Amino acid sequence: MLRLPQVAMATGQVLFHRFYYLNSFKKYNVKDVAFASIFLGSKLEENQRKLREFLNVFNHMMQLRSGIKHKPLEIGSQKYWEMKDQLIKTERIMLKDMGFQVFVEHPYKYLVNYLAILKLDDSSVGQKAWNYLNDSYRTNICVRFKTPIIATSCIYMAARVLQIPLPEQPPWWELFGASKDKMDEIAWYITRLYSMSKAVYIPLDKDESKSSNEVSQLSGKQSPISPKSPSASLSEEIDQQQQQQQQQQQQLLNVNKRQASPPQSSSTSSNVSGNSSRRDNRKETSDRSRKSRRHRHVRRRSSRQDREKDRERRS
Repeated sequence: MLRLPQVAMATGQVLFHRFYYLNSFKKYNVKDVAFASIFLGSKLEENQRKLREFLNVFNHMMQLRSGIKHKPLEIGSQKYWEMKDQLIKTERIMLKDMGFQVFVEHPYKYLVNYLAILKLDDSSVGQKAWNYLNDSYRTNICVRFKTPIIATSCIYMAARVLQIPLPEQPPWWELFGASKDKMDEIAWYITRLYSMSKAVYIPLDKDESKSSNEVSQLSGKQSPISPKSPSASLSEEIDQQQQQQQQQQQQLLNVNKRQASPPQSSSTSSNVSGNSSRRDNRKETSDRSRKSRRHRHVRRRSSRQDREKDRERRS
């Protein structure tokens, strides 16, 4: 829907795997991190789209996966601002946890060069190896192995499937710095994808699991999590532990408040005494000013009388 190039999507997938190599799935929501990874990957590959386009597509995908009737996201609504704030917040967390190390080197350029060296760029091996390379981003081999070894492994798999012989004396993969053991390991991870069932989102938060169950009941579909599933029981245990910790913290806060209450009374009494002393000082200053005014007035009268006496004498 966003019409992003393959490189931008691959960059987002690599950032996603890097982030969860440092953090837990329980701490950060997978949907928010996936959304922020694509958003950040499009920036790094200079194929950025407008923010509202990302929000509309993500909202559409959420409604489609939940079985809710599609409703366009209104610009300026409360949901729009909540999704926008969550996206920006998750992007900042990802950059901080990864130390702003967002450089990604993809195996695509190595794959094209290696196929040209082996003179297989015009055959079906290239397309087959390219498909394996795209599927490899669904696993974590992009953060476990070097990119030249991944590209060599994809060529190795495509040649084996299409039964195209390649030189083995000396082994052709040694020219590219790969080993047979690592290629077999990468091939095992990629081929395991095709035997796995479809991925299902499992909410780890209690509130989110409740909302997913309500949505599934409204749509007439069963929730991917049953109440007796191990993931649900694990999330309930974690929530109970968090509630107990919160209760203990609240009790400690109450005890600290009670212990701190006597000093507060003494402080208030000191404040009252300080206010009374200030009032007394103000009264003294006002009395002094009044007395000084009276003395000035008396002096002025005496000076006037002296002047009149002088005039009478002169006359």
